[in-house]
Amino acid sequence: MSQHPKTTKVELWRTTDSYIDAEGNEVEGRPTQIAAFWANFKGVNYELLYQSWGATTKPLFEITITRGKFSVPHIGDHIRHDGKFYMVKQVNDLTGQVGHDMRMICELDENFYH
Repeated sequence: MSQHPKTTKVELWRTTDSYIDAEGNEVEGRPTQIAAFWANFKGVNYELLYQSWGATTKPLFEITITRGKFSVPHIGDHIRHDGKFYMVKQVNDLTGQVGHDMRMICELDENFYH
């Protein structure tokens, strides 16, 4: 059995590139769902960091997925879970092999597309 059981469905979202339409107007890129994954989704506890540094941060989450062949999350992409969007801040994909676990650290992004 996997060390990180994937019991939660999450979506990978990416903002498309902006482009010039037929009339010569620039059209800004828009968020688009790229893929859906089964994931292990858990919060990261930074209480000790808060106590020692006195700093606060947005809620952080560790997400473990099975690496796909074509739809791979990158830094700056977003993960949608339970109606909220989380920006991918860190990606750990050391093996780079399809079918292996990859982890991401994500931060709650309240200003992203709904």
